[in-house]
Amino acid sequence: MRSPWRAVLALTLLVGFLAVAAVLAAASAGAALYAMADGDVGMTAIQLLVVSALLGTAVGLFLPPLLRGRPKARGHLVDRQAQPDLWRLIDELSEVARTRPPDELRVVPGVRVALWEDATPLGLVPGHRCLELGLPLLGGLTVSELRAVLAHELAHLGGREGLLTTVTYRATGVVERIVADAGEDWRRRVVQTWAGWFRRAAEPVNRRQERAADEAAVAAAGVDATRSAVRRMAALERAWSHYGQQYLALAPVARRTPDVLLGFRSYLSAPSRRREWEGLADEALDGGPSGPFDCHAPLRERIEAMRGDSADGAPEPDDRPAWSLLSDPGRSVPELEDALLVDLGPRAPWPDLVRVAVVRKAEDAARRLSRAVLDSGVRVDGRAAQTTIAGVLLAVHRGLGADLVKPALDPGLAPAEVPEASQSLLAELLSGAVTAALCRTGRARPELNWDGPCWLRLATGHVVDVERLVGPAVRTPRLVPQLHRHLVRIGVPLDFAARPADAPEPELLACANGVKCQGDPHDVRVYDSGLLVLPAGSPARKPLPELRRRPGARWVCGHDVEWARLVLRRSGWDVWLQLRGGDELELTSTRDTAHDGEPQEGMARLLGDRLEVEDVRQRRREPAHP
Repeated sequence: MRSPWRAVLALTLLVGFLAVAAVLAAASAGAALYAMADGDVGMTAIQLLVVSALLGTAVGLFLPPLLRGRPKARGHLVDRQAQPDLWRLIDELSEVARTRPPDELRVVPGVRVALWEDATPLGLVPGHRCLELGLPLLGGLTVSELRAVLAHELAHLGGREGLLTTVTYRATGVVERIVADAGEDWRRRVVQTWAGWFRRAAEPVNRRQERAADEAAVAAAGVDATRSAVRRMAALERAWSHYGQQYLALAPVARRTPDVLLGFRSYLSAPSRRREWEGLADEALDGGPSGPFDCHAPLRERIEAMRGDSADGAPEPDDRPAWSLLSDPGRSVPELEDALLVDLGPRAPWPDLVRVAVVRKAEDAARRLSRAVLDSGVRVDGRAAQTTIAGVLLAVHRGLGADLVKPALDPGLAPAEVPEASQSLLAELLSGAVTAALCRTGRARPELNWDGPCWLRLATGHVVDVERLVGPAVRTPRLVPQLHRHLVRIGVPLDFAARPADAPEPELLACANGVKCQGDPHDVRVYDSGLLVLPAGSPARKPLPELRRRPGARWVCGHDVEWARLVLRRSGWDVWLQLRGGDELELTSTRDTAHDGEPQEGMARLLGDRLEVEDVRQRRREPAHP
């Protein structure tokens, strides 16, 4: 079946879903009224009225979810007066794509370019048209590549394949939004079934429209630029995500606002990043569709098909950054960044921002290490462990490294995960302390490195990787003397000790009042770091330190629980805790237990895999306590 007929079939399925029900409802009502007009008010007329009412009700129930799937404008609105050159380009590309220009242009934060219409009903009638352009594309693409990307997107609603194809593609976008916005009630399955029929009928039509969009991109930018743009778009989202995690995440730490797009461009231009980017693009060549409504052919197939496309009349390649299309980029780019991103403080160049952020992160790690050492209570050679770098190295050499950072670990970790987590955390905190000591004494300074982690350059000019230096000794304590000598050689003051960080405020997860413990009623508080068992009638909202000092209070640190069992009964729950040293604790709720929150969920979060859960609420008889 040729595409025009598939378009007719798809549009018929689109409107037939409700039209058939509405016609049947009207026909049934008409037949019933006709029968009653002839004096026949028998069972047949009543049945017809019931059928009509049921069908009309069904239509009324399904109309709201089908008609409310309307797009929502987001991002920063860019008007024609503010960016005439960019709008002039969009108008030009709209002619190439044989479609009308968008009514508005919005710049959005993510790696995205999308053209949508507020077209109702069901996308059959054209509506307000909006083009969304992702901010990262202005820094990640060249001018020619952006031309290709915009022409492709505009051609999604272009007329190269005819009006029926355009309407079908527009309706597909509406159906996709309807499915995404459908509720979780019984209507969702019906909507998904209807959408699936429409999608299968419309898929060949939409594939042809995607092919026509690629042809428009080639006509607008040339074959080479279009193929390059397709490959870059496949990898740009992951590159932007990694850039955000490794570099933009430093901005809140430094409390400075960076030049986001300028940094992204530098990040992508670094030699190792370019190789990484090419690898990501190669991985995406044979990737499948991103979702059920994605009608793009595989990337490799699209690129191969472009070889035969004609690029007559395409402009000369323009390798300038895409932000060159903006009026006065030096002013416009920061304005767009400020409009879309959180204001973190005064603007600062990347080298200054990195220097401030790395030092602050290192000092924070050093303070956390001091706090953990103090809270651990570890003793080395009969004395309390020291918070200095030398003191920590001595404890690590004695095999006590895991005990030092135990208070800073997540108590919900499974026992099998604790050794590796302890080593990783100790290496992180000790590396931070070494870095803070070097920077505070002026023996080193952090430097920006777009090819990888930020450098720490010593006063001698050499670059040192502190984590790589510290890590082996943390994992193998016999290497501590070697690390000690190396640290002395590069000038680390081993007597450095950061002021301990403030003890974190425990988060109260849930309360249970009237819980039996050793036969007597008690109140139980579940925190993210442990359990507090109090005599019944204790104050509900008091700081944890004050509650722990109350007579009869018992604090159970989450790290001290080796194993736990939770049994859910119809009338409540039982918890058995096996503690280090052989102690046990049993808590039993009753029908009179008052809950504030969900203690069961709180204990699951606190203990993680150490908590075994058994649900006996469906059994007739509950097992006796062991």
